[in-house]
Amino acid sequence: MKRTIFLILFCWMLFGLSELACAEPLDTLRVGYVDRPGYLTMDASGRYSGYAYEYMEMLSSYENWRVEYIPGTREECTQWLDEGKIDVICGMWKSQYFQQYLDYTDALFSMDSLELALRDGSVPVLGKSYRVGYFEQIHDDVAFRLNRIGQREGVHYTLVGYNDFDAIYADYDAGKIDGFLQERMIKERPTDVMAVLGTMPTYLAVKKGNAELLQRLNAAITDLEMVNPQWNLPLFDKYFRRQQPQPLILTREEREYLRRKGKIVAFASPGQPPYTYFVQGQ
Repeated sequence: MKRTIFLILFCWMLFGLSELACAEPLDTLRVGYVDRPGYLTMDASGRYSGYAYEYMEMLSSYENWRVEYIPGTREECTQWLDEGKIDVICGMWKSQYFQQYLDYTDALFSMDSLELALRDGSVPVLGKSYRVGYFEQIHDDVAFRLNRIGQREGVHYTLVGYNDFDAIYADYDAGKIDGFLQERMIKERPTDVMAVLGTMPTYLAVKKGNAELLQRLNAAITDLEMVNPQWNLPLFDKYFRRQQPQPLILTREEREYLRRKGKIVAFASPGQPPYTYFVQGQ
């Protein structure tokens, strides 16, 4: 009897080991990304962190992926995707230009905001004209929004198109433009923000026609959202709301009102945390 039990256990162990040996190896998913603190970055010890990193690691568990992260500029990543050197780009805007070359996931990667920065964080001078650099292949629907901000502030903005951010920053440093537009999540220059042009969706993007990978990404996202439909809220809070608080942006009328008023008296209910409450009278 003991001999029989031993043989059964031995065969079961051999079967289990053979199953492990024959298990499919992890697929490698090559992800191109722009290295920015909070977004996706690698420290000196080789450890990754950031919103995009944690998201891709969550997705990888549903499709048996081993994710390889490849840093580059936005321009390099789109070129590498076309050449087949990477498989996915994180956080791409759905511009008319890039929709010719990229396919996008159904679900959002994030809701990002486009910020206007002026030289030295200056408040625009009434009646003045400003030249504003922008990445025209990505931010192709911003003229109306910027004009509205200009009308509100009593200034005129002229958009100057570029096809890479390095050229934007070079001309800004040389004084050829007065400001630029950049995305909050992957901005390179930690400048003061004069205005926000709005909140816009970004997605994971693959090379146009890569239907198999797009289907797997969509399936992984669906699985993740069924298990954790609010996955993005703690990540955004962890990497952006706490580490990079949104600046207070006031219109010209609001700034003038505060200057004239000098002191604001407001009513606050003391017993409604976290909305309003007092601690030791403060």
